[in-house]
Amino acid sequence: MTRGHYLPIADYALIGDTRSAALVGRDGGIDWCCLPAFDSASLFARILDDRRGGHFTITVPNAEVTRRYLGDSMVLETTFRTAKGVATLTDAMPIASEGASFFEGPWLLRVLRCIEGEVDYEVQLAPAPFYAGERPPRPEAGAANAFLLAFGIVASDPGALAPGAGHSLASGEAIVIALGAPRGGAPSTLSVAEAETILEGTRDWWERWAAALDYDGADRDSIVRSSLVLKALTASAHGSMVAAPTASLPERIGGELNWDYRYAWLRDATLGVAAVDALGCRTESEAYWDWIERATGMDPAALTLMYRIDGGPELPESTLNFSGYRDSRPVRIGNGAAAQFQLDTLGWALDAADRATSRGGVLSKERWAFIRGIAERALLEWTEPDAGIWEVRTGDAHLVYSKAMCWYALDRAIAIGERCGRRADLDRWRAGCALIHAEVMERGIDRASGRFVHAYGTTELDASLLQLPRIGFIAAGHPAMRATIEALQADLTAPDGLLYRNEYHGPKGFEGLFALVSFWLADCLIDLGRAEEARALVDRVWSYANDLGLMSEELDPGTREQLGNFPQAFSHTGHILTALRLRASEVGAG
Repeated sequence: MTRGHYLPIADYALIGDTRSAALVGRDGGIDWCCLPAFDSASLFARILDDRRGGHFTITVPNAEVTRRYLGDSMVLETTFRTAKGVATLTDAMPIASEGASFFEGPWLLRVLRCIEGEVDYEVQLAPAPFYAGERPPRPEAGAANAFLLAFGIVASDPGALAPGAGHSLASGEAIVIALGAPRGGAPSTLSVAEAETILEGTRDWWERWAAALDYDGADRDSIVRSSLVLKALTASAHGSMVAAPTASLPERIGGELNWDYRYAWLRDATLGVAAVDALGCRTESEAYWDWIERATGMDPAALTLMYRIDGGPELPESTLNFSGYRDSRPVRIGNGAAAQFQLDTLGWALDAADRATSRGGVLSKERWAFIRGIAERALLEWTEPDAGIWEVRTGDAHLVYSKAMCWYALDRAIAIGERCGRRADLDRWRAGCALIHAEVMERGIDRASGRFVHAYGTTELDASLLQLPRIGFIAAGHPAMRATIEALQADLTAPDGLLYRNEYHGPKGFEGLFALVSFWLADCLIDLGRAEEARALVDRVWSYANDLGLMSEELDPGTREQLGNFPQAFSHTGHILTALRLRASEVGAG
């Protein structure tokens, strides 16, 4: 039986500083925070173990709660209303370049202010560093360990930290509590005025970034919020983007599909960077490609599917003796899928290369050699079975989506070569594209139904097939693709029309609806001239988002709960890219 303090996943908000992030509950509890980086050990992890995980809570008991982000920023304001008064709690991870910083690395800044009447409040600070002391840190993480060990707290009123109840604020009064690794000679207190200056600078930084976004549709607010989430999941010191800031939030409550997503998948990150790039934020694409080059040492053979945010490829998977979110075990950290062979990585890498080199500049011999090497890997390896996009641990197969992504890798290499005047290998790659396409059309279509299949020799459906039109492998209106779309809608959708990934992950009860693939379905409907149907589908997907416009990986069609790691870059990426497709189709129709 589930016990104790487990909020619904949708009850959390994200704050971050593009170095790390934290989840703040509707009750004012910071229940998840890893410092000094996204993939560091946790300082607070109550979301994964309500007794041992640790938390940092500032709350007003017996209050009605509302919350919002301040403007187009990642500064969170939670409002508590009681019979006696009203208070606001403002939470942020201050941006390092904005205003004074009393701390080394990321830090937490919290300001509770009474704005009406009088309020009672409680502060509970229960850190549990190093995953509550369970796991020895990675050998290479010495600096991160020192960072956690150096943690300290600064408050405007040290008395506010006294345990238990009995604290109160009158109208106009406020307290400040900040948590971080103090710089040498840091002050022992932080005034309310100083804190508010730092909060204003942090808000201004986010709003200046958001102001550069190029989107004027009716759903601008939600698109900007999705973009801010993606920016918050970007590791600015490196150029990478994590798939999500959390680990082991379950894809099914009480189930075993609990994974650590605090890493950079080439697939997820490439799509996320593509989304903000499409809105006019260009520097992220270049920084991301630079990160890929550093992570691989520009060695095509070293290119793999995921990395730590600093580019390290070692992600050893282990389990914690945590109870798990609502008793969902095991609780995993690290990710064993890093050892898998996934062919689509080659296509996503060259998608990123294409974007990073598409705006002029000289393509150096070294960069072209790296791109050529990735294309040659696709030409050599496309005949191999692989683990595929969903990273199932049941063995490799000859997956149609993966073969098509090798075709896409060659297609992007050809585009780069033509644009940059590098023609030496293009005819071989064109021949390779033709060969892959011919085989997939021969072996990847079920003759009885006339539709594409998940893998050669099967009749199974898989939503990854919806990517075939997007990458240009085949038109959405081709009879085989039309049949595939119709079959997915008939066999893999919930009553509200949202999509499961495939039969293994969905209708048999292993997990919830997968938000991203419903956006992919909407893209195909747009291609088929069914924009109104696509718009309705997008609206249904986004109706699951929480009050702050945040969405996890998966959705429960019965309870409407959010499931899986949160917030998920994939879901927000799909939201942006499909909105852009819809806007283009609606403008064209007008």
